[in-house]
Amino acid sequence: PLVSGYAASLGIYAPVEVINLQQTTETVMAEIPNVAVNVQVGLSLKLPGFGEDLAASLISELPSDTLSLVGADSDKSLQAAYLAGADVVMCKWEYIQERGAPAVVQAARDLFKREE
Repeated sequence: PLVSGYAASLGIYAPVEVINLQQTTETVMAEIPNVAVNVQVGLSLKLPGFGEDLAASLISELPSDTLSLVGADSDKSLQAAYLAGADVVMCKWEYIQERGAPAVVQAARDLFKREE
């Protein structure tokens, strides 16, 4: 929180990374404006969909004026982050290289079209 506050005073938006509910709660209590949800760190359960469910759960704990960032490494995780309500979805380089940038952009556009 100290570094994030200092960065904000300089006009730099530095998100604080959270990986669990305790850290999410602490960032909310500290009124951190930018939160990056990372469900890959320390995730020992390799159950299908678990990471996406965890991201959605953590995002739902954030106040509406907090900017949430979630990483995506597949079409499925891109969709899950979008449906979870992430404000920003950062696509991992490996995902872009594997699928190709045009395909990743099209996958994101397809998600927006579903909303219309």
